[in-house]
Parts: sequence; structure tokens; C-alpha cells
Amino acid sequence: MLLLKSWKESLEVFLPKNIMLFGKLTVNTMLRTMKAWLSTCWWLLLVWILVTIITAAAITMVTLATRTKLFKLVVFVHLTMLLIIVLTLVIAARPSVTIKNCRYYFSYWRHMLLVVGMFGIMFFALENMHKITKSFPSMNTVVLQYIILPTALAFLFLWIIAFLDTKFHIYALWSSFIRALKLVIYNYPFVWVMSAITFSMAKIFVHLIVFLIFYDPHPCMFSGLAGLVLLFTGLIFPILGAVLIIPVLLLLSTMTNMYTRQVHEHFDRYY
Repeated sequence: MLLLKSWKESLEVFLPKNIMLFGKLTVNTMLRTMKAWLSTCWWLLLVWILVTIITAAAITMVTLATRTKLFKLVVFVHLTMLLIIVLTLVIAARPSVTIKNCRYYFSYWRHMLLVVGMFGIMFFALENMHKITKSFPSMNTVVLQYIILPTALAFLFLWIIAFLDTKFHIYALWSSFIRALKLVIYNYPFVWVMSAITFSMAKIFVHLIVFLIFYDPHPCMFSGLAGLVLLFTGLIFPILGAVLIIPVLLLLSTMTNMYTRQVHEHFDRYY
């Protein structure tokens, strides 16, 4: 009964009388987060540009045989930069009475290091996932794309938010995992709706940018060649990062607001 009641409450935010307030709160959180992030972490964009130039120069100067091996490293480096930017966005989004200056962000360096390390292990572990997915021909299904993946993405956001909301300890990573799992379970309708919307938005943006970059109606046109150059030099990642900032901020803002409300109103349920 408690679960059904919680699900009903999570859907009340989409009622006509609440949707306007929810929309204003979400937009306000998105703008506040971006303002706080840009005021202090703007230099991360410069670092990413520098990393892009270095990786682009490195991968174009090696032989074709080495380029394939180096490409995996380029992907990992750019995904790490994306993860660091997302982590700092989460830190910027969370409510805090502390002034969000460099000292505020630096105070979470151990949290960020542990999360980056955890995702690094996951990245290298997933390299062999193609062997597993071959055994499941139905992996590319509507259920996977519109239920499992969006929910997993929202869960990862909530996990990071919950982890950053604790004092640093290895055990805190597990306790925040349980807390994020409870948040997803007790608020699943809301979590799924928002994650499905943002995931679908991200897919549309990615398909659009990939189409514009890689579409080549004639073999001699430059567009197809430009797409391959952007891909193999790693320049595609900053472009996708810029395109995906809106759906990322939207999901992050809604999950942060939900987390804050649920923890304040139902503290005993999650702690």
C-alpha cells in the first residue's frame, strides 16, 4: 500500500494544477545550475578543448594499425571529461548554503575521484559486453530503449546525487546506492516519465547531429569525410556534449528536486 501511495504522489506533479509550478521550478534549477557551473568551472571547457586538440593531433600522426587501438583510449579520455563535467554539474545543482566557489567544488574531489574510478572500471568491463549481447538478439527492443536504459540513467544520477550528499567513505558508495534504489522504486512513475522524456530528447538530438555530420548524398561530397574525421580524432565528443547539455540538465534538475523533496518529507523512508 505504501508503494502504491508513493507512486500516486509521484504522479501528482503532472496534474494541471501542479505542472506549471513544476515547470518553473525545473527551469529555475537548470538556469541556476548552469550559472553556478559557468561562474567557477568554465575552465573545464578549455581543458576539454585542449584535450581534444591533443588527442586529435595524436591520432592523426600514428599509423592506421595503431589508430584503431588508440581510438579506444581517445574514447575513454573524452568520456572521462564528460563524466567530470557531469559530476561538477551535479555538485552545482545540489542545494547548499555554502558559496559555490572553487573551494566548494574542490571539497568533493575524493567523491569525484571514486566515481570516475568506478565508471572507469565499468568502461573497461563493458568492452567485452558484445560477447554477451550476441546471446540476446532482442536486446535492441522498445523495452530496452524506453524503459531499462532511461531508468538506469536516472538511477545513476540519483546514485551520484546521494553519494555527494554524504561524507566521504567507501561504505557511503554502497549506502547511497541503496538510497538511490529506494528513490527509484518509491517514485518509479515520475522517474520513468522524466527519464524517458529526456532519453528520447537526447536520442533525437544525437540522431540529428549524426545525420548532419555523416550524411553524404554523393560519395565525393566532403560531409561524409568530415564526419569520419570528427569521429576518429575525437572531435565528435565535444559536439555531442554541447548538443546533450539540455536533456542532461533537464534530467539532473528534476532528479535533484525530487531527491531534495523526498529526503526532506520522507527522511525515515530512505535513511
